[in-house]
Amino acid sequence: MGDSADGGGVDARGVATQEHDPPTPSASSHSPGPAGGGPLGEAGYLGGLSAAQEAALSEFRRRARERLPHPRFHDVLLLRFLRARKFDIEAAWTMFSEHLDWRESTGLDVLPDGATSLGSPELRFPEMLEIKRCYPHGFHGLDKFGRPLYIERLGRLDLGRLLRHTSPERVAAYFAHELERLSTHRLLACSLAQGRLVEKIVTVLDLDGLSVRTVSQAAARRMLQAITKVQQCHYPETMGEMIIMNAPRAFHLAWKFAC
Repeated sequence: MGDSADGGGVDARGVATQEHDPPTPSASSHSPGPAGGGPLGEAGYLGGLSAAQEAALSEFRRRARERLPHPRFHDVLLLRFLRARKFDIEAAWTMFSEHLDWRESTGLDVLPDGATSLGSPELRFPEMLEIKRCYPHGFHGLDKFGRPLYIERLGRLDLGRLLRHTSPERVAAYFAHELERLSTHRLLACSLAQGRLVEKIVTVLDLDGLSVRTVSQAAARRMLQAITKVQQCHYPETMGEMIIMNAPRAFHLAWKFAC
């Protein structure tokens, strides 16, 4: 998830240089927003929690702080895991614990010497430009609700060229890095710019050029399934809306192998 859908330069919008807690609820920060947009005051979100949900959050917060007292695990993030499991504390805790184990196993929290944040993907992935050329994707501006707009041109995936420059595992790791930056930098910056909580993105999936040959490749299937799994299991409740464009006849196959 880079900053340009055509593999170009970095869009400064949506990038913050430090980690901060998200804006807290206030009368001025509430916005009705779109369905699923996650505004403050909506049921299941800050400012709109029931007594049972407040109790679930309190217990979840206690467990999280006992296991790993880190400021990035604030209430906004913890609520994403709780909502993903319908406020079932045990199910949400299992999901969150697996997320922490995954972070450790992937070295996601190991920062370069002297770094105070995750930093630009170029530092860890020198092949990033080739990834973006062979698999065009990136963020480009905001929608009218202030949500980051992510565009992915799956129909232009050139898997053969991509695998000459990197491996499926490295591609999955790159997307995990960008999902982490989405959570810690981009959504924060959008929230600060809007003056209210922005928790979700809009994804535009452009399938123009997608062929049966592409969707039937086992390597492509494994790679896209790995990327999808990272998003669903480790960055839940960040997809606000998906718009699918130029769907060919092979669309139903593409949907099956990516999910």
